[in-house]
Amino acid sequence: MLNKEFSVVKMVKCTFGFLKLGPVMTLCYLTALNLLIFIDRGAVSGLVAILKEDDGGLGLSDSEAGFLGSAFMFGYMIFSPIFAYNSQYVHPFSLMGIGLSIWTLAVLAAGLVNSYTLLVIARAFTGIGEASFVSLAPPCIIDNAPPSKKTLWLSIFYSCVAIGVAIGFVYGNFSANALNWHWTFRIEAIAMLPFILIAFIMYKDPSMAAVRKNNDQNSELLSESGATWTFKEQLVMLFKNPIFVFISLGYSAYTFTVGGLAFWGPDYVHDYYGVSKGASTIIMGSITIVCGLIGTLTGSYVADRRLKPYTDQHERGEMSEKELNYYRVKKSLSVLVCVTFTGVIMGMVSAAIKQIYVFVVFLGLSEFFLFM
Repeated sequence: MLNKEFSVVKMVKCTFGFLKLGPVMTLCYLTALNLLIFIDRGAVSGLVAILKEDDGGLGLSDSEAGFLGSAFMFGYMIFSPIFAYNSQYVHPFSLMGIGLSIWTLAVLAAGLVNSYTLLVIARAFTGIGEASFVSLAPPCIIDNAPPSKKTLWLSIFYSCVAIGVAIGFVYGNFSANALNWHWTFRIEAIAMLPFILIAFIMYKDPSMAAVRKNNDQNSELLSESGATWTFKEQLVMLFKNPIFVFISLGYSAYTFTVGGLAFWGPDYVHDYYGVSKGASTIIMGSITIVCGLIGTLTGSYVADRRLKPYTDQHERGEMSEKELNYYRVKKSLSVLVCVTFTGVIMGMVSAAIKQIYVFVVFLGLSEFFLFM
């Protein structure tokens, strides 16, 4: 049984590495990596119309294409909590290196197969790689960011959701037409190799581990006995937190909506409005990259402005970290309800309009508010 004076250095494994990156460079590295992952997600959407063809594709039905786009979620949902839990014992960047290696092999496999079943399996394994990164990168950013810029740094990281998916729309369609759809995945696998190398050789500060003795006794990550909480105990604690549960359910609904729009958007514009495949990917990509980026940065600005009085008090020592986090959640949720409701209304209007120009305007407004 571990005592209260728990030592991170003794507990965390795989801390070797010599390449030291400062906080800003670490943010740049994680942001670029996030961009590549979401380019891959968008690329699959850009390939849908091609994969549905018998000549040059796999002759997929709409159901098969939809399942292919969702396959990564199987690996993602199962392995995200596993990677997060094991970050108590293995350094986060080492786990990222392992997971991204799996992602690269899976993407490479997707670029080599000609069977729908094997392609689905390969896409499911990409979710395992994503789980290692998406679940661990945000905490690393929060640990490195200056107290007054945590929201801004996270918004920069998450802006890659919109930018990456938008680039992926165009990239997937262009690369498939210029070469073939197999090369779409092969190029991604090659592009990931430098990021894997950096993850393994990067100096791994033991203080970034999840388990540590926190000065605030109300938020320490060790049990009363001094041992780490078990996986089951941590799950029970999370499910007993109503704020966490409802935010998770809300985020699931958000991901369902935005993910469905991102995947089917280009194909929908092509079929419903009679726009060419290339033009439909450019339309959806342009809307997503412009409105998504502006919306993400606007949301960060609004959140920082609403939190400024409380962050100032925290910096003056008049407010504890726990109290600051309480107001951070409270203020953010109040904005979240308003912008999400507005985004849903705009999206419903865009879906009811048969004019392409009106559709583009209201869909852009919808994405702006949803990405806030």
